[in-house]
Amino acid sequence: MFVYVIISSCIVAIVAASCDPNPCQNGGTCNLPQFPNDSARFFCICTSGWDGRFCQTPFRYIGCFEDSPYRFMTILLPPSNSNSPLECAGRCQGYPYSGTQVGNECCCGDSLNADKKPDSECNSVCPGDLSKTCGGPFRMSVYSIIE
Repeated sequence: MFVYVIISSCIVAIVAASCDPNPCQNGGTCNLPQFPNDSARFFCICTSGWDGRFCQTPFRYIGCFEDSPYRFMTILLPPSNSNSPLECAGRCQGYPYSGTQVGNECCCGDSLNADKKPDSECNSVCPGDLSKTCGGPFRMSVYSIIE
């Protein structure tokens, strides 16, 4: 959709982003930015299990894994008081695996080489989503965008 505005005898074309029809896939909700100069034009809020710009990337829980002081995921990001599986995955953009640990820790990795443990051992509540668990002491809740 184009909107034309006349300013001092000049015509300026402004491209307005639209959520109609909804560009978000898999049940995602389209939202317009709060700031007029936002270059994203719109953003999607994805339903559980989906991620990506248009909610097109499957996001799934792999399991609870044993960690060590040497970390099986080599990228450790700064702790977050709003950590959740989706926030961590967003911070791990470009990596196929993300993992949450002891609530506020987020790790990223290219491979998964660790021993799987019972899900009950990943029992730290996520500060950013109280309905999810974010690992535990030397236990990592691992998620992936790989099908």
